[in-house]
Amino acid sequence: DTPVDIAVKDQYPLSNDEDITVDLLQSQGASVDKSTGIITWRTTLQPGEEKKFEFTYRVKYPVGKSLYLEYGLARSSIYLNCRGSDSVPLHFGLK
Repeated sequence: DTPVDIAVKDQYPLSNDEDITVDLLQSQGASVDKSTGIITWRTTLQPGEEKKFEFTYRVKYPVGKSLYLEYGLARSSIYLNCRGSDSVPLHFGLK
């Protein structure tokens, strides 16, 4: 029963459209590479220990514009079509 050093990586989306901005709001002390959107948590797990890693980002875009986001290293997808707001906060967690 030995502690294990781990690195957990995920990714938030980046925009190449000047009308769309993505702001990382919270990453729980992870290191962040803003050029790639890669978030990395480094920690040590004790035998039987569980840790939760969370991050939150906000996507701002013009009302009526539809978005297709690929997020995370596993390339999960989400489709957004915002009609009444220009800001959508998104929260993701790993356990």
